[in-house]
Amino acid sequence: MIISLSFREDSSRMMTLFYPSKYDFYWSLLPVLPALVVLILLSQRNKIWRSERMWLFKPLVMLFVVALLADISVQLGILSRIHFAFSATHGFSILIALIGLVYAMKSRHMRDIVNDWVREH
Repeated sequence: MIISLSFREDSSRMMTLFYPSKYDFYWSLLPVLPALVVLILLSQRNKIWRSERMWLFKPLVMLFVVALLADISVQLGILSRIHFAFSATHGFSILIALIGLVYAMKSRHMRDIVNDWVREH
């Protein structure tokens, strides 16, 4: 918030701080698509249950993992274009995505919730 207020008059300077190339911003939006599908499925949970289409919940964990892997690959692509120069913002993004990936792969809770939702109610 402080950074956005500091660069209020010149938003393009703030964008180049996080995304050296303007196309990097658009590439970084691609991993949002699988996560958006997960969000839509979760928000429509009751409607899906009533229509007895519980099979739609099966790919939730896989879509979450795909979104995280895509985010990591986009961040690594950006870092490779800047010759792996130190970037706290991209490093933090990769770290958070890796933590989410480990959680998604190891979480028994996520698997149990999806398996429970898939069962007939």
